[in-house]
Amino acid sequence: MKTSFLNLFFILTATLLRLMPAYSGEAEYIKISGFTQGTTYHITYQNTVHRSLQQEVEQRLQLIDQIFSTYNPQSLVSRINNSAVPVTIVPMMEQLLKKCFEVNHETQGAFDITVGPLVEAWGFGKSQQTQPLARQVDSLLKIVGMEKIHLKKRVLTKADSRIKLDFNAIAQGYTVDFLSQYFDSLGITNYLIEVGGELYAKGVNASGQPWRIGVEAPVDNNQLQGEQIQKIIVVTNKAVSTSGNYRRFYVRDGVKYAHTINPHTGYPARNTLLSVTIVAPNCTDADAYATACMVMGLEKAIQFVKSKPQLAAYFIFGKLGNEYGEYTTDNFKKLIVE
Repeated sequence: MKTSFLNLFFILTATLLRLMPAYSGEAEYIKISGFTQGTTYHITYQNTVHRSLQQEVEQRLQLIDQIFSTYNPQSLVSRINNSAVPVTIVPMMEQLLKKCFEVNHETQGAFDITVGPLVEAWGFGKSQQTQPLARQVDSLLKIVGMEKIHLKKRVLTKADSRIKLDFNAIAQGYTVDFLSQYFDSLGITNYLIEVGGELYAKGVNASGQPWRIGVEAPVDNNQLQGEQIQKIIVVTNKAVSTSGNYRRFYVRDGVKYAHTINPHTGYPARNTLLSVTIVAPNCTDADAYATACMVMGLEKAIQFVKSKPQLAAYFIFGKLGNEYGEYTTDNFKKLIVE
């Protein structure tokens, strides 16, 4: 699964990131930004509340960190991971756990938050980069699988004390939705919320048009966001998430090891998919499904998105001769700016 560093970021065009007057002549659009979950966040919104919401946003981001961050030793998930006895969880984690069980079932195990020990073993967690032996992978696979954790009346029980949860493949999407609900509660109807590349766009931008989002080309070691845009799409009242393997990886003995771990094999996912972009009604789903598709591989991922008409999808995959191929669902084609 992916870590807190999202491997394929969306690029917001410069005109959307500047302070701009509202097209309606009413409240201006303003921008706030900062750091969270090992990455950054950017929010642009029509300031109908006539104040900066940065403090309130960061309070909510701190709450997410206290619950889901594996890098915070005092977080709820860290307490669960270090515990040998059942742990009572808070309603927010209960809500997200139920979604994780649902997506795990839908994707036939391609999405699995119990891959924490494998993420660590392959060097994509807090540990240094390593390459575990085959017997170590086989041993860790025995404690991977969402059927090994049980939730009843907000009490989480692990079948083995060594089981560790990793919400990084869904937490940023959930964070975006959490913040979106807050903006909605304030009556703000035009905003763009992005956390680590996961985003939700509501209403229109400062020019009165749907939000324009850039999807980057999957070029290895491209750390400069926006340098190579593959597609530009327009969205409103939709979430967008991309998962890819070109930013977070390492090469050892000529073999590339990317951060997305296949919970079935215990090894980094190896297939022709280079990136997956999902447009969905909410960002929690978009985030989880994008990661699951990267694990599935191209053919299974295409069949999966075809079974879910509420999703729009764009896949970039490798071909012979270092060329790229593309697969685009019909409803995603309608979003592309010509």
